[in-house]
Amino acid sequence: MAKKKGSKKGQSEEKGQSRTSVNSYQQGVEAEKGKMDAYAKSMQTDVNFMQNDFKKHAKEIKQAAAALLEAGTKEMSEKVGGFRKEIRAQVKENREAIAYMGGSVQALTKAIDQKKNDFQQWVRDFWG
Repeated sequence: MAKKKGSKKGQSEEKGQSRTSVNSYQQGVEAEKGKMDAYAKSMQTDVNFMQNDFKKHAKEIKQAAAALLEAGTKEMSEKVGGFRKEIRAQVKENREAIAYMGGSVQALTKAIDQKKNDFQQWVRDFWG
């Protein structure tokens, strides 16, 4: 009979090598898993920092927008107040002009009526 390849001693050596390979593979996986856990924690820290930073910037932008709105409203209110003041002054000036024109028109109408009456009297006197 022929001898089989691999005696018991050879088989146990192969099993020992395969166990060592599996153990080293498992250790490598565990090491990578630890690295990935550390990386994930670092990534989460960075994400939290970015979220807080974005919240901070959003708050600053809202505050700046509110300040800009308030400043714009104040400036517009001042300009509207000035415009109203100018309108009131123009209305007052127009009323004074109307009053003056009304008096002038009455005086002119009175003068025309007087001339008309004088002319009619002259015609009566002349034609008789």
